[in-house]
Amino acid sequence: NIVLDVDSISEKDMPIAKSNELILSQIHLTYKIPYQDLSPYFQVQNITTVYPQKRIDILTSIVEDSDFSRNFIRGLKLAYSPDLEDSGNRLGVALEILVKKILSQEEISYTPMTTLGSLLQLLRKNIEIFKDDRQKFVVTNKSRIKSSHHKDDRFTKEDATILADTIIYIAETYFL
Repeated sequence: NIVLDVDSISEKDMPIAKSNELILSQIHLTYKIPYQDLSPYFQVQNITTVYPQKRIDILTSIVEDSDFSRNFIRGLKLAYSPDLEDSGNRLGVALEILVKKILSQEEISYTPMTTLGSLLQLLRKNIEIFKDDRQKFVVTNKSRIKSSHHKDDRFTKEDATILADTIIYIAETYFL
């Protein structure tokens, strides 16, 4: 049995998402227990994100799209769970929805099957406030690709953070 004193890590000293991540990692490394086997003992789906709830609420209200909100929130929660690749898929879908919504509002045409990389390029080339974001969008697209099409390059929490940060950046830059 593994006993943890849950009061030993203060939320003020370390956000709960980070402390839960550290606990899961240490149990995994020390006892060689697969993450999937740990999930019944930890409420992984309820781990909070590093983004304040108020900021997430504002973001989802300004984008005004239920598919975006559902995928974005679920992707953030999964980023701190063993279902990391599903986080990348969800955040990638949220990003695609967001970019398509902006392109539609600006009356910039694209085909329904356009890839995320092409959508980001259209956004950068056609909307002035995103002109200097080439490198940011290239890195974001690479992170998105790793969540679905990885071979040797695994999707990481850092990739999830890149996707989430880009979603927040695009939404706040465009809508606020």
